[in-house]
Amino acid sequence: MDADDQYSFIAHQYDRLLGPFLDGLRLAALRLCPPAPGSRVLDVGCGTGAQLELYQRAGCTVAGIEASPAMAQVARRRLGAHAELDIADATRMPYAAAAFDLVLASMMLHELSAGARAAILQECARVVRPGGRLIVIDYHPGPLSVPTGWIVRPFVLAAERLAGRDHYRHHLAFLAGGGMPALAPAHGFAVERTEVTRGGAFGIYVLAPCPARARAT
Repeated sequence: MDADDQYSFIAHQYDRLLGPFLDGLRLAALRLCPPAPGSRVLDVGCGTGAQLELYQRAGCTVAGIEASPAMAQVARRRLGAHAELDIADATRMPYAAAAFDLVLASMMLHELSAGARAAILQECARVVRPGGRLIVIDYHPGPLSVPTGWIVRPFVLAAERLAGRDHYRHHLAFLAGGGMPALAPAHGFAVERTEVTRGGAFGIYVLAPCPARARAT
């Protein structure tokens, strides 16, 4: 067990604990932007591979990048040898420019510092092909609806606090800064479609890369 891997203790229980909550968001994202069979799909922070499995079943060629070896190990068992899985830092992705038709980033940007968020979004813009899309699932800045949003929000805050002081601080900063509706245009994407769910607490965003963005080579 890797003492430096914060997911070492939870990786094998992650889907059992959080799957029932996250599965609805994953399926909604799939419906909102259905992939074409044969598309190349990258999941940034792929975790246990549960979201990538949906795209693999839809006939896509899938790849995932994950910082946690324990989570990547679970993903490998789930997805098999045909999935490309890399244990690496998503702020410096080991992929060529314009390599993917679709890039996914689910429930991970909110937990990062502003600098890490910016670097990952820049990398997402680099690796998605012209005409491709980035789908982000994450917390929505609101407003919250009554009663659902005000019921969900305390549970979200409790979970974020349990994740650690830095995690909670980054979460609050993410929302205070306007979440994805504010981050997307600042980092080379236009918000094409949005589905707000769970009383306004969560958002699913389909983002189109702006044609004028600079692409690293």
